[in-house]
Amino acid sequence: MPNAKGWLDREEVLATRKPVLVPGDHSHGEWKGKRPENCLLLPKSRCAEYGCPVEPGELPAAYGYTSKPNDLYRYIPFYARYPGMLDYEALDAEYLRQLERIISHEHESHAS
Repeated sequence: MPNAKGWLDREEVLATRKPVLVPGDHSHGEWKGKRPENCLLLPKSRCAEYGCPVEPGELPAAYGYTSKPNDLYRYIPFYARYPGMLDYEALDAEYLRQLERIISHEHESHAS
């Protein structure tokens, strides 16, 4: 059962069969499982900050591992957000770069 923040422990995250990013950094790390493509993966707080809040009952697309908390709940849910869903003016530079890569990749895919 998730903790109050919605984070999972190791057994719970394995049971979801969703991809996991280790060490829990959007731009670096190793994916366990296939990373969802053509989207930004955002935690719940960033979704709200960027104008695309998590809907009731919406399931995470992936999880990210963090070693920071001193308890068993170390897997942060990430939600898939696609171009057009986001308030671009609210995005910070790193997310804008990621979004540009996604859009560029989509254009390349459609051109082939």
